[in-house]
Amino acid sequence: MDRTFRCPSCDTPNFVTEVRLFRAADEPLACWKCGTFVDHHAVRLAEVRENRHQKLMGRGVEVMADGILYRGTFVEMTDEDVKLRGPTGWIILPVAKVSSVKEAGVRPPFPHEQKSIDPSFYEPDPED
Repeated sequence: MDRTFRCPSCDTPNFVTEVRLFRAADEPLACWKCGTFVDHHAVRLAEVRENRHQKLMGRGVEVMADGILYRGTFVEMTDEDVKLRGPTGWIILPVAKVSSVKEAGVRPPFPHEQKSIDPSFYEPDPED
């Protein structure tokens, strides 16, 4: 179950997965925007509603927005924006301009590159 908390310094929502909370143990969590440390025992965590891109958190993604392809690590998608961690820093894209979000390097299962067609399809029928 994913959870979120608001940073006390900048009031930015931060998402926390069970894995990240487990790894944090007694260590404080850091805000993704301002870097302020937050003690997860002291802050109130709210449950996050499920969205279809939640399974991409922490994975490399390709996001198409305004005809530009952005690549980075998927951080979160809210009602307002999509946040990626790029090689040079943060990439924050307005959700209204995003046309697709997909995992990097994953090819669609269809159409297949190779098809098996029976050779009789190409051979002329001797009766014709």
